[in-house]
Amino acid sequence: MQKKKKITATRAAVISVNTSYSKEISAKKLVAIFKGGVPLTQWQSHVGVFFSELPDGVIQGFMTENNITIDMMNNVYSALPPVLQSKKFKAV
Repeated sequence: MQKKKKITATRAAVISVNTSYSKEISAKKLVAIFKGGVPLTQWQSHVGVFFSELPDGVIQGFMTENNITIDMMNNVYSALPPVLQSKKFKAV
């Protein structure tokens, strides 16, 4: 019997943010958005889902796996249009 491979927080985040959209964002692009290497403009809806739908544990795991700071998270969150800023995410 083959042992199941544990899914990473990054993979869980990418699966979740792509669920409702025909255009898929890659893990590399999602991470690059938070690190300032890819403009948010084209991916605003995906990032809105990231903040509004992902459990805190997945967000924290994503941050840890990708060396993303709370300041990076807050910068991206603040750059979202107000309609996509989730009441769930509390910028620190």
